[in-house]
Amino acid sequence: MKKWIIGFLVMCIYTNLSAQGIVINGELKNLPDSTVVTLLDGMGNKEVASVKAMSGKFVLKASTNFTSIFIVGFSGIQAKLPLFISNEKVSISGDIQTPNTIQYQGSQSHSVYQSYMAVMNPKMEAYFKNLAAVQGEKNEKTKDSLSQIAEGQSKDLIFTYENMSRINKSSPVTTFFLFQYANIFPSIKDQLSSYYELLEGDAKTGPFADVISKTLVSSGFGKIGSAMPDFTQNDQNGKPVRLSSFKGNRGNQKRWIDLDACK
Repeated sequence: MKKWIIGFLVMCIYTNLSAQGIVINGELKNLPDSTVVTLLDGMGNKEVASVKAMSGKFVLKASTNFTSIFIVGFSGIQAKLPLFISNEKVSISGDIQTPNTIQYQGSQSHSVYQSYMAVMNPKMEAYFKNLAAVQGEKNEKTKDSLSQIAEGQSKDLIFTYENMSRINKSSPVTTFFLFQYANIFPSIKDQLSSYYELLEGDAKTGPFADVISKTLVSSGFGKIGSAMPDFTQNDQNGKPVRLSSFKGNRGNQKRWIDLDACK
């Protein structure tokens, strides 16, 4: 009887949290009146809410079954703001003209996301810059030297991710980055099962966990790359970049999502 009551209470709590939904309160300087603000489901690439801003303020409401990546966009403005959230209240404040300085409050998952971005994104940018240099270099000796540097950078990136994933092994954010890095680094892809087994709790729920687990079951490792959804995120200059725009570039680079908006 006690177990039934506890189970019922847990179900009620979960239902109430889901019923609250996503509530995003925004207050941004230099946001023109009547700007249409939209919320995009990053995984499904689908708009889930929209509203017009007035006096720099807006409120977006939606709901989600899992903690995942969402994108806040603005009509006539290039800036796009990624949010890693669940059904919770989140506040956004700052200046739309300087998106990298915008502040976010109310979501623990987004805080974890920002911690990943602060550490990993500068390393990824340096790595891809070096890969581009390797590709364009004509001198074989110089090219070999640059390749060795890139190899060292990749090892450092993997080591850094491994450390951060251990600290955040229960976060869906870690699953999101594992999903990305499995498409970039062959060693992570080849050991995907081992990396995934280290995760626990909420990290094994949600759309990214679902894709990884199904991929492992089907043993079709290459399917992760082909299944990657097309995200739009900001680069280091605050300009939106679509994942698909990397097509035709160096193999690993085309699958990286540049998520620099939330440093």
